[in-house]
Amino acid sequence: MTQVIADPVDRDSVFRDVSDLLGPADAAAAVILNTLLDAKSAGMFWKDRESRILGCNQKFAEDSGVESPAELIGKTNFDFYPKALAEAYRADDLEVVTTGVPKLGIEEPLLLPTGETAWIETNKAPLRGATGEIIGLLGMYRDVTERHNAGDERVRMAFELAEAKQSAWMSMFDALTGLPNRRYLQEELNVRLASLENDPTKRFAVVAVDLDRFKTINDLHGHAVGDELLKEVANRLSEELPAGGFVARLGGDEFILAMPFMHEADLAGKLSGLIQRFEAPIALAEHQLVVGVALGVAAAPADGRTPDMLMRHADMALYRAKEHGRKTFEFFQPEMEFYARERALLERDLRLAVANDEIIPYFQPIQDLKTGRVSCYEVLARWPHPVRGLVPPSRFIQIAVEAGLIGALTLKLLRRACNETKDWPGAPRIAINIAPVQLRDATLPQNLLKLLSGCGFAAGRLEIEVTEEALVSDVQTAKAILVSLKNLGVRVALDDFGTGYSSLQHLSQLPFDTLKIDQSFVRSMNDSENALMIVKAIVQLAGNLRIGLIAEGIETEKQATVLSALGCERGQGYYLGRPLPGIDHSNGRIGKEDDALIAVGYA
Repeated sequence: MTQVIADPVDRDSVFRDVSDLLGPADAAAAVILNTLLDAKSAGMFWKDRESRILGCNQKFAEDSGVESPAELIGKTNFDFYPKALAEAYRADDLEVVTTGVPKLGIEEPLLLPTGETAWIETNKAPLRGATGEIIGLLGMYRDVTERHNAGDERVRMAFELAEAKQSAWMSMFDALTGLPNRRYLQEELNVRLASLENDPTKRFAVVAVDLDRFKTINDLHGHAVGDELLKEVANRLSEELPAGGFVARLGGDEFILAMPFMHEADLAGKLSGLIQRFEAPIALAEHQLVVGVALGVAAAPADGRTPDMLMRHADMALYRAKEHGRKTFEFFQPEMEFYARERALLERDLRLAVANDEIIPYFQPIQDLKTGRVSCYEVLARWPHPVRGLVPPSRFIQIAVEAGLIGALTLKLLRRACNETKDWPGAPRIAINIAPVQLRDATLPQNLLKLLSGCGFAAGRLEIEVTEEALVSDVQTAKAILVSLKNLGVRVALDDFGTGYSSLQHLSQLPFDTLKIDQSFVRSMNDSENALMIVKAIVQLAGNLRIGLIAEGIETEKQATVLSALGCERGQGYYLGRPLPGIDHSNGRIGKEDDALIAVGYA
């Protein structure tokens, strides 16, 4: 447990801190507190919402094993009690600060510095700030060891009842954030749905929340930072709720909101404000962390009359929001159920297809723009489905990523490409497009080397393509992997160049051999002066850095002519050739090109 070390303060200053918390209007309460502080037979303490001690009296300090109350400021029960006992105390604290309801007559053990166990009766009440918000709790206890040891049956029953209540509370709240958990959420939604039957004009929305980049932050900075981030997320969500709103944590980075509303326009405004709130960085220690949110919305009762249906429909809307670029929200639409069923069926079939090695390579030529000769081929993944026909990668690659299939799919596709091309005349190189998630896998170089060795395919004939999306989440891990691949003799290409916000930075940090100009610039350059200037700048940059260059998305003769005049070496696109199965390229042309390149990708 992290300890907060406070500057030493005397007892009077501790009391003044409490007076400040209570405010000038509570002078009478301050007098009472002063009297209680002097009552040596009773222990007294006050804490913040995180159960950190803000102050206490001398009795509490002595029972905690220290000489002065100042020594305890900023600490928690985890600093001087066994974990199980500290967790029991924390559970009571959370119930008070979360519900705002006092807990009275809690009979519980107290481990004394002597090693003996006393029994105390504790009362805890919420501590409120000047504006009425709960800022912590106030507690007082008295020793009831003699009564407890006398075997009073009523005391035993009271203790068992308190223990049962505490266990019930812990089963309803999230220990990390103090928010209600899934079980509590189910009951709360049932209550709210029942209230709609009495008043049909009432409506509320269930909002599924997805945090962007949380896993990456957790991996980069560790679970301690991840936990603190989740606490801050919980605070921001709670602060943005309208009156009568409700927020729960289901686990991990999954949160659910319940938001009452009258009109969808008002709800949309609140959701936009919530997304904007998360644009601001979250300061944790030395870190400035930005975690965007995507939201999926299901409205009750129109979109569901049970908690499970509402949450399921909110998840469907959330999936659509993430498809549309995150940092947005989507309302549930009935057709989403059809797409969800279709996606589930497609994922089921894809698992079988990957297991049976049914994803095949298609080849698209890449030409020298001056001579017209085919200098390379890009191999694109295709899925010949027995019912759906030839499924394009736009339909299944993202599903493969989300289902954890992309690693196996990539390696099997590469193995097929290696086996098909290893005996081609001219020994063409082969490149493979690595999905972003794969560039965080430290075992990737070993896996690729093992595959190439098994196929009898030299590492020097392999080139991989990566996008900037694969780099921005964890550039240090990406760099380590790319350097390992370069040490094996593998070439590296940066795909979709020009679309990332830090392309130049990555060029200076990472060992690229080739740049591929993004097709959006190629398609726009004849109509947009800005796009044309960007293409010119990329061509000049590649020349100065002595990096190879390929233009993607060439669809017209004019585009090819302009690129060639600018000095772009090679290009690909439908004007130059469409993707075809490998058998249709066995015309001898590849054998004439000693520097042929086969690029394995997912376009």
